[in-house]
Amino acid sequence: MMDVASTMVKFNLKGVVEDRDRHGNIRLYFRAPGRKKIRLREKPGSAEFHEEVRCARDGVPMLRLRMWSGL
Repeated sequence: MMDVASTMVKFNLKGVVEDRDRHGNIRLYFRAPGRKKIRLREKPGSAEFHEEVRCARDGVPMLRLRMWSGL
């Protein structure tokens, strides 16, 4: 059986940190000095992830398009 840590890709992006919640799930956040941490929800390594990090670094909200079903 593979260990979760061995399958995770390590990122060396300034301000991006891993945080483990009370259930053991790993979440990625952007932390800048003097500001609240911002949850990064996009797939790590994708173009959307890098765009989300850039928006968090610049202090600009990331606009997400969501598909709503059942309307």
